[in-house]
Amino acid sequence: MRRRSSNVLLVLSLAAGIVATAVGAASSSEFVELLELIPDTPETRSEVYLNDYHAASLAIGLVPPLPYAGEATDYMLQLNRYGALRPGPYISGYVDWKPSIFNSLLYEAAGYDLRHVAASALAGGPPSLYGAVVLDDSVDANVVYHRVQVNENWPLPGETTYHGVSILSWGEDYMMDFRRISQPPVYDHLGRGARLGFMEQTLFYTVWTDGLLSMIDTARGTRPSLADVEALRLMAEGLQILGTFGAYMTDATDRQTLAALIAAARVAEGTIERLQSEVMLSPYCAFAVGIGRDESGPFMGLVLVHESESLAQENVDRIRQRFSQGTSSVSGSSWSDIFDPGQLEVSVDGRTLRARVPIDPPSVWLRWVHLGDPLLLHEGSGPCP
Repeated sequence: MRRRSSNVLLVLSLAAGIVATAVGAASSSEFVELLELIPDTPETRSEVYLNDYHAASLAIGLVPPLPYAGEATDYMLQLNRYGALRPGPYISGYVDWKPSIFNSLLYEAAGYDLRHVAASALAGGPPSLYGAVVLDDSVDANVVYHRVQVNENWPLPGETTYHGVSILSWGEDYMMDFRRISQPPVYDHLGRGARLGFMEQTLFYTVWTDGLLSMIDTARGTRPSLADVEALRLMAEGLQILGTFGAYMTDATDRQTLAALIAAARVAEGTIERLQSEVMLSPYCAFAVGIGRDESGPFMGLVLVHESESLAQENVDRIRQRFSQGTSSVSGSSWSDIFDPGQLEVSVDGRTLRARVPIDPPSVWLRWVHLGDPLLLHEGSGPCP
C-alpha cells in the first residue's frame, strides 16, 4: 500500500485547481490496493466500502492534513459535506458517533485521528466486519502500537505476532463490556475489544481473532483477496478511471430486481405497476458506485460488470433510458428529476460498463443504494464468471 506524506499533499494543494481534479483520478488507484487487504468471502463480496480521504481532501479543495487542516472535527465535517463519504472502520475516526469527541479521544489514546488516515476499507456484515486503515507518513505506526499497548484507560492487551505482524487484542471474540463503550481505538460503541494488527503503516481491525489473522494472510498474499475477484478488480479499476474517491461495491445485484422490491414492500403506491412497464437493464453480475468531484462539482460514477461484452453493450442504451424514463420506487418521482440524463456519460470496456453523471447534493450518490431504490433495475443475473 502506497503512503502519501503531508508535505507532498501540501505542494499538490497549492497548485492550480485542475491539479485537484487530476489527483482525484490518480489517487483512486488506491482502491485496488485496498481490496488486497480484504479476504474474499461471500459476505465481503456483497458489501465493500472504500474511502480515499486524501484524494477527497484534494478534490474538494481542502488543505492537506496536519498541521494544515485545522481541527479534526472541521476536517471531517468538510469531507462529509463536500465529499459525502460513508463512515469508515471504527478506528478511522470517520464515524457517525460524536466525531469531535471521538477524534479527540482517538488522538489522545493512539496519537492519530482522521487527519492522519490516508484511506480505509470496510467489508462484510455485522458483527464480522473487516476494517483496515492506511496511516500517512506524519504518524509512526510503531508509536501507535506502544501507546495503545500501555494505555491506563483499559486493561493490558494480549500480545502476539503472526507471520511477523504484531497483534494486540482485548477480551474474548465479540464479547461486549458495557463499562468500556466507545473508547477508541480499542473498545467500540458496543464495548467490544479490538484485535489490531500492525503491518508497516496499515492497521487491521476486527473484533474476532480469526478475522484478523485472515486479513494478515490476505495482505501477505497467502489467501485470496477481493482484488483476486475479477469483477471487483474491474470495478475498482473502473472507478479509478472515472476519478472517484469514495466507493461502494457489491455482487448482490438481486437487490436491484423487481422481486426484491416486491419482497421489501417499500415502494410508493402504484410504483410496481409503473416499474413493470419500464425498460430494465440487461443482466449484470456486480456493480459499483462512487463519488468524485471535478471543476464542475460533484459527480456519481457507476461501474457495471457483465457476463459478456455483448450484455455490456446492450446496456449502453438501456442505462440511458433508465435515467431518462425510470422511476424511483421510494418517492415515485422520475430519475430524471434527480439526475440529468443529458449529462450522463457512458462507455464500455470489455464486459465493463462505466458511467458518470453530475449530482447535487453530493449525498445522492449512495442514498438510492441504501434505500434499495432501483436506479439500476435489471432482469436478473447469476454470479460473475
